[in-house]
Parts: sequence; C-alpha cells; structure tokens
Amino acid sequence: MTVGINEGLFVVYHNNLNVPVTGIVVMTVHNNLGQQIYYTADYLTINASSTAPAPTFLVEVGLANGNYSASVFAFASPSGVAITNTTVGIYPL
Repeated sequence: MTVGINEGLFVVYHNNLNVPVTGIVVMTVHNNLGQQIYYTADYLTINASSTAPAPTFLVEVGLANGNYSASVFAFASPSGVAITNTTVGIYPL
C-alpha cells in the first residue's frame, strides 16, 4: 500500500479488554532465503473495549520490487507482553 510517497503495510487492531492498551507493532520482512532484511515499528494506542478500529501504518523504505515474507505482531509497552499472535503473509512490492 502507498500512503503519500511511502510504501508500507496498513494494519488494524481492536481491543476487547476493559482497559486501554498501548503497544508497539512490529513488521519484520524476510527475503526468499528466509533472511531478515528489514524491520519497522509503530506505536499503537487502543481505548478500552473499543469497537472502533485502531489503525497503524508500518512504513517500508528502500526494498527492491519483489515478493517478501512479512511477519507482523504487537506487544504491550512498556511490559513487553505479547498482545497479538504473529501474522505471516506474502508482502509484494
């Protein structure tokens, strides 16, 4: 996805807890050999029991066109506790 001049991945999370959640969303990108070649992160804050989506845009800069594997996950800040499962998918440029 392109936003302005930036390529990246648009991710949306929801909070089913009765407390607000602040976390860090991370995307790691791997080439076809399985080597991690890029990562990016963004902060995310979701209100308590929010039915509204909490979007974040993970910016990617400098990767050549091609197909990559991307893993996206989030963890609470500052505790470091995982707040999502890892999602893996193909990331085409």
